[in-house]
Amino acid sequence: MLNIFTVSYQELDSKIRDLSNRIGKAESFFGSTSKHDWDYTFELCTEINEIFKNVRYPSKNERDIAWANFFNLRNNAHVVRKEQTYNRSKNFYNEIMGRLDNADYHAISDFVVGHIMTFGLLKETVEDMKSKGKALGNIGGYFKSVKHEMTGEHKTDVHERMIEVRQHHDNFWGQHKNYQEEKTKLYEEKQRIWLEKQEKGRQIKAQIEGNLEKNIEKHNNAKDALERFEGKKNDLQSKIWESHSDNWKSKAEGWLDELNDKIRSVEDQIRRIEAWIDEDRNKLRNWR
Repeated sequence: MLNIFTVSYQELDSKIRDLSNRIGKAESFFGSTSKHDWDYTFELCTEINEIFKNVRYPSKNERDIAWANFFNLRNNAHVVRKEQTYNRSKNFYNEIMGRLDNADYHAISDFVVGHIMTFGLLKETVEDMKSKGKALGNIGGYFKSVKHEMTGEHKTDVHERMIEVRQHHDNFWGQHKNYQEEKTKLYEEKQRIWLEKQEKGRQIKAQIEGNLEKNIEKHNNAKDALERFEGKKNDLQSKIWESHSDNWKSKAEGWLDELNDKIRSVEDQIRRIEAWIDEDRNKLRNWR
């Protein structure tokens, strides 16, 4: 430990020159004074100040000149440190603010470039926001590591901006959540409509198949009836030809006319049924 009572004025002048060199280096264009360097500089100022209390110069004038030089250097050191602290803080501030701007969600910009869909956001925007979320987390960690070297004003501005960007991210994910919920509702509604359509289709198809089956049965019954009527007609015609009674023949011909009417009616019925059958079969053949 330095004994301030044994330090000569020449040694003190040497320390003042050392202080001047340190401050001059800090003021230079290429000067890069860290917090540790400034701590050492002001420790040197404290040491010089204590030495002045006990050192003796050859004359009062020399002492006054040395003191004035030290006093100015110390004041200048405070000014330079303050400027460098501010500039360093400003550099961190500009860097972080720029990174926050890049990590921000710009809803209007997304709308202009067509990133907004009818009910939400494009997948590309979602992936971009995931990347921005990671970037925002990294920015927060970086801010914590350098904020002790920033001014209170800069720290406050950065913190407020970070809160704003986080709020924009929260708004985005809230909007995205609403979009996902809306998309799910639309899917469920489409699925419900599709299932209803499928069920209705199955019912219609079953109805057509049922009608076809009934018409085939009706067709068979009509064919049987036609066969019976034609059999009766043939039998009646044979009897008419074989009969010698004009009176009976007259009655039988009336019966024959009735049979012919029935036969024509059944034939018409068969044609209608066959048309229905063809129609139903065509429907089933083209069914999807």
